[in-house]
Amino acid sequence: MKLYKDFNISKNHKKSIILIGNFDGVHLGHQKLFKLANTYKKKFNLKIGVLTFEPMPKMFFNKNFKNFRISNANQKKNNFRSLRG
Repeated sequence: MKLYKDFNISKNHKKSIILIGNFDGVHLGHQKLFKLANTYKKKFNLKIGVLTFEPMPKMFFNKNFKNFRISNANQKKNNFRSLRG
């Protein structure tokens, strides 16, 4: 699984499943997305990439929010690893 922070998707992920979102914490909805992506990955022999935002849009557009997140970037990476199929 490849983690992206912008829309410069590498050539080997052009025909892949790319999940896009904040992914701050791993709630049941996120888990369901990753489970579905892993199903399609296996069925169609695809790769999975994740595009996440850093800083989060709420923090980017409102400078009054100094820390509006559940998990930091390293925790997100660990969460994504746990959801790999």
